[in-house]
Amino acid sequence: MAILLAIASAVLWGGADFLGGIAARRLKVLVVTSGSQLAGLLVAVALLLLTGGSISLEGAAYGAAAGIVGALALSVFYAALAAGVMSLVAPLSALGAVVPVSVALTRGEDITVLALIGIGLAFAGVVLIARREPGTPALTPRVLALAAGAALGIGTVLTLFQLGTDVPGSSGLGVVAAARVASITVTGLALLVTRTPVRLGAADVRRVAAVGIGDTGANALFAVASETGPDALVAVLGSLYPVTTLLLARALLAERLTARQAVGVLLAVCGAALLSTA
Repeated sequence: MAILLAIASAVLWGGADFLGGIAARRLKVLVVTSGSQLAGLLVAVALLLLTGGSISLEGAAYGAAAGIVGALALSVFYAALAAGVMSLVAPLSALGAVVPVSVALTRGEDITVLALIGIGLAFAGVVLIARREPGTPALTPRVLALAAGAALGIGTVLTLFQLGTDVPGSSGLGVVAAARVASITVTGLALLVTRTPVRLGAADVRRVAAVGIGDTGANALFAVASETGPDALVAVLGSLYPVTTLLLARALLAERLTARQAVGVLLAVCGAALLSTA
């Protein structure tokens, strides 16, 4: 069951990322982020009430921190997906797995051989993806910077989720709900401060809501999978979410990669998966 939940979380994450990138091409990134987080909050609260999940003050603090960082990370990520080639941006975001690895090392944990191999594969993949050649899909320095910032933020969020669920009296769903409360508060305030106009058609509302439901649903599935199955296996399967984004971009946007870029994507995804075993 844990394996199926982890795979389902990867599918939902990848699909939500794809829809978020598409929505950010039509709407302001802040509108996409805030709207999706509001939809996610409703899902998180409903799941928490249905399952009777618990949350402690310390767990809520970790969740709130994850929500604040996550809102910024998602905004940067959607901007990168909207401005660049999704098939190249998505794998780079998965390299945020290096953040939990770094935290584990600072806490005195030993890094696994597989994680070291993952670092090498990920670095090689990034080099192949970032290399620019005339006449082929490429990422501009701006999009590369956005993707790197998104990876850092996403990795930080995953670390905060892990720390929150480790707190006695806090369930994974409780931490996710706390994160959504914080993220919608931050993005809502940002909308007011920046006076960003919110003009959404019916199709836009459905698309943005789907992003939030998919993202929060993936978080919930991943949290439950982590509580019921081996952390390393769950982390590896969950980190495969860029595969979904890549397949959707290829099928619906007709994105085509060169052989070199395809190898880079494969190395980056495999590297991220192995990094998650640390």
